[in-house]
Amino acid sequence: TEIDSPHGNEAFIEKALEWLQWQPPVLFMAAHMYERLGDMDTAIGYWKRWVEITPDKDHEELPALLVDIDLHEGRYEEALQRFRETYPDTISIDAPPDYSMFSYARLLEAAGYSNEAKPRFERVAEHSESFCAENTGDLWCRFLPWQVYAELGDRAKTLEWLRFSLSEMHYFAVSHLLGTESLDFLRDDPELQEIMDDMNAELDKQRARIRKLECDGEMPPAPGIDTSDFCY
Repeated sequence: TEIDSPHGNEAFIEKALEWLQWQPPVLFMAAHMYERLGDMDTAIGYWKRWVEITPDKDHEELPALLVDIDLHEGRYEEALQRFRETYPDTISIDAPPDYSMFSYARLLEAAGYSNEAKPRFERVAEHSESFCAENTGDLWCRFLPWQVYAELGDRAKTLEWLRFSLSEMHYFAVSHLLGTESLDFLRDDPELQEIMDDMNAELDKQRARIRKLECDGEMPPAPGIDTSDFCY
């Protein structure tokens, strides 16, 4: 199947089409596709099934996915404890201010430990400013700074870095991040709304492509999805 996509994600779809069966690799790739479409409920459904049937219980992706599943389903303390056990070297306030510190700070925030989360967010933000000033092309600088400033509630910096992210990174690659609750403080902001409207228009095109694959039998639907609801 030839897929016309301007967003550089053909590899995800093509890889899934290699298997066309309920095997761990296709579940894992399908989850990533739905995550990038902003459909986290469906993505989590794929990942949960992947966790159930994957033969490699030592898979390097497994601990992070289990943390994400716990977090998505509201088991904040469980997610926090799993993270601490899996990544003990990243939980200190003196640990490197990288994405691991950001992830831990988000878990702390979700579990209600804002006083512990904030100084970590501040450290990551400070590092982002200095690192990204020298490394503007680094992927880390495309997706993390706006998120940490959103967690800190800094409108100007959030929108500045979000515009920077979208200036070169495709909508499809960052769309799932815009569902984060950390942006709630900007929900009525006209500038953010304009960005969201543009991104949602692009997402609708991508969702239509995925639905066509499902309706044509080229890709298995997500667990619990009845294709008769949208395939005619």
